[in-house]
This record gives sequence, C-alpha cells and structure tokens, in this order.
Amino acid sequence: MTKAQMTKNQSQADDPNVALHHRAGRWLSEPKREHQTVLCALEIANLAFKRVVSVDELAKALTNKERKQLEAKYAKDLGQTLSKILNLLSRRGLVFSPGKIGKRSYYGTKSALDAKTAVLPTEQSRRRCVLELVQQIVTKLGRAVRIGDVIEHAGVALDTDDLTPMTITRDILSLKETGELRLTGTIRGDGKGINLYLPAELDPNAFKVREPLTWLEEVAQIFNENCGRLVRIKL
Repeated sequence: MTKAQMTKNQSQADDPNVALHHRAGRWLSEPKREHQTVLCALEIANLAFKRVVSVDELAKALTNKERKQLEAKYAKDLGQTLSKILNLLSRRGLVFSPGKIGKRSYYGTKSALDAKTAVLPTEQSRRRCVLELVQQIVTKLGRAVRIGDVIEHAGVALDTDDLTPMTITRDILSLKETGELRLTGTIRGDGKGINLYLPAELDPNAFKVREPLTWLEEVAQIFNENCGRLVRIKL
C-alpha cells in the first residue's frame, strides 16, 4: 500500500461523516445487500408519502420477493428486522430519524429528504385514530372493551369513509399484534365479540370486567351461584 493510499484510508477512518463500517479488519464502503434493499424501500416510501415514514409504512414499500428474502435471512419478525437495519443504517449516516409519535419511530433517507427540514407527520393515521378511540371508550366504560363496544360507541366517527366497522376490526387486531393493545380476557359472546382489549400502558387489574356483559354471562353466573348453594345444602 502506497503512502498516499494509507493517508486516504486514515482520513476516512478519522472522518465521522464518511459512511464506512469497519468489519473483520477491512473497510466496507457499501451496505450489505439486505441493507441496500431496506434503504431502497425507504427511499421509495419517503418519496411516496413525501415525508419520514414508520416501519409499517416502510414494509409496504417492499416487494413480496424482498419481504420473503428478509424473512428467510433473519430469525426475528419483519418489523424487528427492519428496525434493526434502520438503526444500523443510521449509524452509517445513510438514514435519519426526527423522532417518535408514541412508540413509533419515523425514518428518512438523505437521498429523498432533507434531514434538516424533515418533521414528524402531523396527520394521524387511521390506526392511531382507532387506538385513541379504544382509549376513550375504555375510559368511558371503565373496563376492557370488545371490538363491538368500540364500533357501537364510535358514533359520529363512523361517518367518515376511512373509519368503518371493518377497518376498526382490522386495526384493533393489528394493534394487538404490534403490542399497542393487549388481550386481557374473553367472555361468552353475543355478537359483539368475545375478546377483551386494553391499551398496553393501562393496568388490567384496574379495568377488569366486574359484571356480566351478555345474557350468556349472566345465565352462567346464576347457574354457578345456584350450583354453589346446592353443594352447601348437600354438605
């Protein structure tokens, strides 16, 4: 290696703005192939939304083939994999994040957005609206809620084209999968659902269902009470 090359390599190592990683004793100027796939999808998502995007929004910019390749390469679920890769790309200086909304981080690529002027989105997503709707209804009823409870109490909100019983159902199930809602129990159903949901940050013990919600639950309670009396009489 010539003296000029050594000087160049040293200057690259000393410059924190140069997107290089030292791995296995050598400098790599390009991200690995899977990271390039995520970087390209992020650029597409940034250009499509014209803003920084969440991991879920980024995932939609992946092709089915790219999604399968990432899932085959990494043991973690796709969301965790994308978050990990984005953090690594951030260290390289290729990706930036202006912050979070709730638990969701938002990301941008410098090839699509200006990191100095990029801001978090101000318009709430439908999922975020549904989560807030669940929080409001839990507070109103003082207990964990079923999907049917949310739809029934949504009221005027259901007048919008984007918020329908079907989309509320889908978003609640999605919020449960991402951990923003938790499943706290089940009841005997009456058409409004059997699963009880609660925002993840709330204490389940403080929002327990303390009385029957359906006639089936009420009948079961009466049956159990009567059985208990019969047992005591026999004893």
